Amino acid sequence: MTSYKKITEARRWVRAVDPDDDGPVVTLRDGWCFKDDPGCGVKGFDSYRDAWRNTLRADVYRDDK
Repeated sequence: MTSYKKITEARRWVRAVDPDDDGPVVTLRDGWCFKDDPGCGVKGFDSYRDAWRNTLRADVYRDDK
């Protein structure tokens, strides 16, 4: 089972993973964004497994503006 602690420890760009009734909400660190939603650093997922799979380095980018 993937937990919020595993996600935040494994992904240095993830600031927090918060539980929600609809699934976990991932907040990226300042300057990081999700590629599928440019400019956005917060995203909800259906499960911790989805959060784990969709916070890989390939799924985020550093916005150095």
